[in-house]
Amino acid sequence: MSNTVHVVTSNSAPTYAPSVVGQHYVNSTSGNHYLSVATTSVANWLQILPMPNTSLATMNANTIKGNNTGGATTPVDLTIAQTLTMLSLDLVTNTSDTTKFAPYHTVFTCTASHTAAQVAGTYSLTVGGQAAVVGGGSSAYPIALVTIAAADYPAVGALTAKLRIKCTISTNDVAPTGNFTWGLYPVTRPGTSGGIGVCIYTLGTVVSGSNGATVSAPAADLTSTLTGSDFALPADGTYAIAVVTTATIAALAHVEMNAVLQTRYT
Repeated sequence: MSNTVHVVTSNSAPTYAPSVVGQHYVNSTSGNHYLSVATTSVANWLQILPMPNTSLATMNANTIKGNNTGGATTPVDLTIAQTLTMLSLDLVTNTSDTTKFAPYHTVFTCTASHTAAQVAGTYSLTVGGQAAVVGGGSSAYPIALVTIAAADYPAVGALTAKLRIKCTISTNDVAPTGNFTWGLYPVTRPGTSGGIGVCIYTLGTVVSGSNGATVSAPAADLTSTLTGSDFALPADGTYAIAVVTTATIAALAHVEMNAVLQTRYT
């Protein structure tokens, strides 16, 4: 004779073993439904509504239940790679944040021109005007300044912010002579900082590792891009990108420079 399957109703969860396999138990207080799978202990009640995680089949490690086939089918355990592909996500992994922050982002831009007869020296780049010699700057050609604060670049896990300088130099029909090297310099103001129409700035020592963008004896009719290496954030403060030249600019020569300060996390 077969077992008789019947429904048991109570105002709490089951506290005793089922009497038969296939028995249905209803908790009238919570609305939970259970089905018996054996008769040896109270643990033989399997909750079926609402379905808890403990009632689901086990899944493979680091997977998500889903369907990536494009049609109706039985769910499968999707891997991380399958899930990312299905969601059309690029530059994202679940094991490391490195690829999320690897691209460079520009945080500061400056430009300047440099003309014939300018002597060798260190010149600050400006906001579209002539490169300004250290110690002086005209209000007509303001020096391009950037404030760097570590608080603006917090660490992301084990990743820390790095900076680099990238420059483009263009020349006219006459080679300018000498070498050009760009770097990041701290800027301070002297006690006497300029009279009418003039602001005076003082450049400190180039930030270590920032002066990797360099070109030797640029040719005439040139447009060339120079890329420096990554360097650590300097101390909080005000900075300028400046170029060091090693020779007097040749007669009739004209140089135009564009520089950007970029950041990324590594």
